[in-house]
Amino acid sequence: MRPIERMQAISRGEFPDRIPFLPTILEHAASLIGRTPSEVCRDTDLMVESQLKAFETYEPDIISVGVDIYNIEAEALGCRIQFHRSNDVPAVAEHPLDEPSKLKGLSIPDPESSGRMPVMLESGRRILNQIGDQVTVSFPVCGAFSLAVDLRGFQALITDTFAEPSLVHDLLAFTTEVVKAYGGAAIKLGLRVSVFESWATIPIISPKMFRDLVLPYDRELIAHLRSVGAPGVPLILGGDTSPIVDALIEAGTSLVVADFPTDKAFFLRKAREAGVVLRGNIDPKLVQKGPVGKILDEAHSLIDICGGYPKFVLGTGVVAYDTPIENVLAIRRLLEELRR
Repeated sequence: MRPIERMQAISRGEFPDRIPFLPTILEHAASLIGRTPSEVCRDTDLMVESQLKAFETYEPDIISVGVDIYNIEAEALGCRIQFHRSNDVPAVAEHPLDEPSKLKGLSIPDPESSGRMPVMLESGRRILNQIGDQVTVSFPVCGAFSLAVDLRGFQALITDTFAEPSLVHDLLAFTTEVVKAYGGAAIKLGLRVSVFESWATIPIISPKMFRDLVLPYDRELIAHLRSVGAPGVPLILGGDTSPIVDALIEAGTSLVVADFPTDKAFFLRKAREAGVVLRGNIDPKLVQKGPVGKILDEAHSLIDICGGYPKFVLGTGVVAYDTPIENVLAIRRLLEELRR
């Protein structure tokens, strides 16, 4: 099976020829072509080259377009991003909404002309044209809550939920519309949109706060993306999301992540009940540091628990820039050895 056929089988609830392998390769792709994350994330040619190299090197079952995936929408709205000459990933340096009232001065960015949105969309289009017949090309977008954090700052936003809750909801309604526009532009190109919402994980916020501030807006976002052509939309958070997994499913996610510190059997049960894809993640720090034997032990453990579910995929958290190639390849080779 080609990677795209493997993932199509998974979506139908059929066992593919082997368990799909989904390492999250963002900044690590830059290392494969000898460039820094800050170089790659601002250059269409380098973005395309790096992800094509990642596909050639690892033959993953999904390719992702991006490096600093939480910064794109925020930068287009005036958020200052700190780029580096080192191998560090670009990060938010300044939040534009130091006063909530400034929200009135913002408008929804045009994905075709705002910030680096055109770079990302063109990169996705070119990658899709070159290898889209072989592999699913995933296009990460920022969740409504995480984008609000980038614009306002986490502490200020949390304070606002008590002091000025109506303004928080105004901001979340706005960020939802921003991501609808950006994600919709990617879907028009044939890319598979995934929503990343790491600022909304537990214990950064409480389960109640998730239901009040995250669920309504990401549910609306996912419903919209599906209405404009997305066959399914993963809502991706790291960490132990056990307390909010039901809310994630209510939001309409097509995938739940059993991250490395979680009870995998619990997530397996929830995924089966909802009929969604289950992604079991190996700790990216373990993948980075090794040794290979321990990495494979963790992979075997995940497979022993979840491998009997036809919608199970084996992944990692975000693979670090300097992760040895052999450590990642060892996981894929194991899955090849365990072909059905």
